[in-house]
Amino acid sequence: MDFLQLKYFRELAYSQHVTELAEKLHISQPSLSITISKLEKELGIKLFDIEKIRKFQIFIHIIFICFILVQDNF
Repeated sequence: MDFLQLKYFRELAYSQHVTELAEKLHISQPSLSITISKLEKELGIKLFDIEKIRKFQIFIHIIFICFILVQDNF
């Protein structure tokens, strides 16, 4: 797991649109999808399920806060 994966996860959690986010980040959609898939594999959970996306809102906020805290300490 690295900061790029967490950044992409955070951004995707808020935008919920892979293609639009990939364009915004100036990367290809497959590259973004692969990065998220690797993170899911490392964590052993599926982070994005279209039908259950709302259940992850609290988790997303926790990750965002952790990301800020870790980033501020470096």
